[in-house]
Amino acid sequence: MWHGTETRWISARGQGGDLGIVDRVMFGVFLDVTERKRAEEAHEMLAGEMSHRVKNLFAIASALTTIAARSATTTTEMARDLTQRLTALGRAHNLVRPVPGQAEGKAALLGDLLTTLLAPLRRGGGRRRAHQRLGARGARRGRCDHDAGPGRP
Repeated sequence: MWHGTETRWISARGQGGDLGIVDRVMFGVFLDVTERKRAEEAHEMLAGEMSHRVKNLFAIASALTTIAARSATTTTEMARDLTQRLTALGRAHNLVRPVPGQAEGKAALLGDLLTTLLAPLRRGGGRRRAHQRLGARGARRGRCDHDAGPGRP
């Protein structure tokens, strides 16, 4: 049903058929269910977004499992490595999107975020290798690291 330029959703309940409705009496109720319909649409949108985000989380978990499996020599080492990586992601998430009421209005520093994400790589020289890899990736993408020399961005 149109009301001005706004669309309204109407639910009709009644008694009587609509065949040959001209000059007939019908009994019923018409209810404006626009707000309910909007709430259902919002719910569907949120459910779709949640589904998308859950699929992303599964993809991240799968990728981290593959990475952990490549570098581990035992299942215990793999489990520890995977747990550390997932925990680091959780901590990084808390830096970027803190729990309401905790550190509100405080922006996360990129250095803090990288330190948190790279924490699982610190054992056994992993931190150095990780920084070297990040520097090499940055150089391939046209960025210079801190050893690039004077006058470089």
